[in-house]
Amino acid sequence: LMPTIGGAFLATQSRVPFRGAVATYNRTQANLFKTGVFLTPFIMNWEIDFWEKNRAAFEAAIGDVATQKAELEQARMMIVCGLVRAYIRGNIFSKQLEIAKEITRERLNVKNVNQFRHETGIDTLDGAAMARANQNLAERRELTIDASISLQRDLIARMIGEGPDSTLKLFNQNNKSLNKIGRAH
Repeated sequence: LMPTIGGAFLATQSRVPFRGAVATYNRTQANLFKTGVFLTPFIMNWEIDFWEKNRAAFEAAIGDVATQKAELEQARMMIVCGLVRAYIRGNIFSKQLEIAKEITRERLNVKNVNQFRHETGIDTLDGAAMARANQNLAERRELTIDASISLQRDLIARMIGEGPDSTLKLFNQNNKSLNKIGRAH
């Protein structure tokens, strides 16, 4: 947009060959080195921007920088939202795991009672089989929830740039897990 001022310095060196046109006519110049030094102390260049092409390119470059900053902030915001989402899901799954463990214990008690009733002849085998199936279902649900917790832990570890061991105790009840994430970054 503005004039540019500069300078230039150029130095060259060449050798006159031992055989050739110059050496043939002037034997004293044969096989000598010639050095040329050129100095231009002041160069001024100015492209007058009649149609504002240069100004438009300048403003486009500023817009590109602003776009890159906005995209960087958007990426940061997406990571933060992903971290919060994974943390909340992990806590939800942690609470569900507590409930699932309690249900599994209760179903085990029911299965034992039904098994005892079947063995003593008070009830049929159907009640014991149904109680056993319900207990197996509760155990599978507990394993599924535990796998979901592990997935959330690994996701958080990847987002904060740590290994999977860094979040092993993240969703324990006696752990201040939010402080641990804050210290990691």
